[in-house]
Amino acid sequence: MGSRMKLGTKIIMGFLSLVAIAIALGAMAVFSMLRVKGTALVLATENVPEVAVANAVERSSLHTMYEARGYNYTEEKEFLEAARKNLVEVKKNLDTAKEHARTYGMAALADNAAKAEASVKEYERLLSATVDATEAMQKEKQASIEAAILYMKVAADFLKDQTAKLDAEVDEAMEPKTGPKAQSAETMTADKLKERVRKTTLCNDVIDLGNAIRVGTWHAIATRDPDLFRETEKRFVE
Repeated sequence: MGSRMKLGTKIIMGFLSLVAIAIALGAMAVFSMLRVKGTALVLATENVPEVAVANAVERSSLHTMYEARGYNYTEEKEFLEAARKNLVEVKKNLDTAKEHARTYGMAALADNAAKAEASVKEYERLLSATVDATEAMQKEKQASIEAAILYMKVAADFLKDQTAKLDAEVDEAMEPKTGPKAQSAETMTADKLKERVRKTTLCNDVIDLGNAIRVGTWHAIATRDPDLFRETEKRFVE
């Protein structure tokens, strides 16, 4: 039958075939473009913002920890205020993440945001506890400074008193003794001098120990060495 078809008919049939193929290819291209468009839309509205908000949470969290560590090591209020400011940013970013998860039904993001939020609350509690402990230690350090000053003043006054008495007793011992009780008086004077020298020596020891405790305590604070602090504390027994 094909051989009996006219040439015009054959041309029309071929043309129609080409049109059909072109339409099919066009339909496939449109379908593929729509799929690409859908994927691009998901990327633009869901995935990219998800990554952006996750990066924002991480960045603000790292800044918070950096500032908090600065406060922990220096006890400077500027670091504490910066840490609290960054912590507010962490919360804002987590709220954004939760809202994004609700809008697009992203269960994994919602779950991770909830876990992060719980960790932030615990971190905030620990930061407040750190501030309380730091402020308490600052008061104790100030009290220890005042106590050390008073300690040294009392010890110095006592040493001054004993030195003056020792000088007076030495002068008294240098005076000539006569009479039947001279030997007894000399023995008593020698005993008094020995006792006075002993008191003076002990007072110097007390001052030296006090200085050692002060130096050891502040060395332990500066180096954050609890073992050194415990070793220094034992000197109170001495």
